[in-house]
Amino acid sequence: MPADENLSIPVREKKWRLGFWSLIAAQFQGAFNENALKFLVIYLILAVEKDKAQRDQLELLVGVLFAAPFILFSLTGGYLADRSANVPLPSGRKCLK
Repeated sequence: MPADENLSIPVREKKWRLGFWSLIAAQFQGAFNENALKFLVIYLILAVEKDKAQRDQLELLVGVLFAAPFILFSLTGGYLADRSANVPLPSGRKCLK
């Protein structure tokens, strides 16, 4: 009796793990891309702007502009997620990205 035969993982368990880690990878990629873009814009402002007061104002503005969609649209997104079918919503959202 080979040792591999006793340690096999059922197919359903493999699918669940694959789906779970795919979700984790997609969430990480989305968060990383957003933060990378935000910091890139902030560092570009720091490199271009010479006046410290103007730099501080623009840095604050960039932070607000990147956070505003989460604050403004989270309520609408939650409402749409509750009212509509769950299959077309995530695929439509990915198409918009």
